[in-house]
Amino acid sequence: MGTKKFKLLKSEKINHNGHTLYRIQALKDFSDVKKGDVGGWVEKEENLSHKGNCWIYNSAKAYDDSKVFEDAKIMDYAEVFGQARVSGQSLIQNHARVFDGAIVTCRSFLRDYSYACGEARLLGNVELTDSAMMCGNSCVHGNIIARDKVVICGNVEIWDRAIFLGDAYISRKTDYYCGCEFMDNGYPFTYTRSNDMWQNINTYGTREDFLKTLNKIVPYKVPFYTKVMDFVEDLLNDSNCSTHQA
Repeated sequence: MGTKKFKLLKSEKINHNGHTLYRIQALKDFSDVKKGDVGGWVEKEENLSHKGNCWIYNSAKAYDDSKVFEDAKIMDYAEVFGQARVSGQSLIQNHARVFDGAIVTCRSFLRDYSYACGEARLLGNVELTDSAMMCGNSCVHGNIIARDKVVICGNVEIWDRAIFLGDAYISRKTDYYCGCEFMDNGYPFTYTRSNDMWQNINTYGTREDFLKTLNKIVPYKVPFYTKVMDFVEDLLNDSNCSTHQA
């Protein structure tokens, strides 16, 4: 395994959810960590890899049979437990939780009170913030943003670029439609069926509110979105429609 990069401070331990956790201390310099720096808490050495630049900071915790490896960072009061795996350049911070058999990798980012649990897989530049949750066997790839109280669950698989806001509930492909603008930087937009809302990086609301806001800030986009909305409404009225993703 090579040189160890941290040790458990047996003199500093706490009981957390029925597990005895130990404070970690760096044994060498790596990334932004200096030899002697004190980090967060683990139950055993296997919770944090000695390879790569991964680290657990502040009061963050990793326990059970969870694993933090590669260049992942767990910060603040975040927790990783169960059989969860956090890797790549992922960042888990604030009060976010990754547990059960969830996998978070690549450049995924969880913060605030967001959760990834069940067998959820976050593969790419995935952002879960506020109280957003991924659970079940859901899987997201690419550049996905889920904020507020969004729930992504079931067996749904989402690709490429999409943004989900508000209290949207996504459990199957027919629960949403996503695409990209054919102008400017090709920003993603999404329609979510559960709350009948349209959203892009700057605007969120019902069809009427969304178009009103666009008309004030970027009126040249209104014709494009009007056509897209008409198209999506036709899809929703089509009993043979099997997906709303484009």
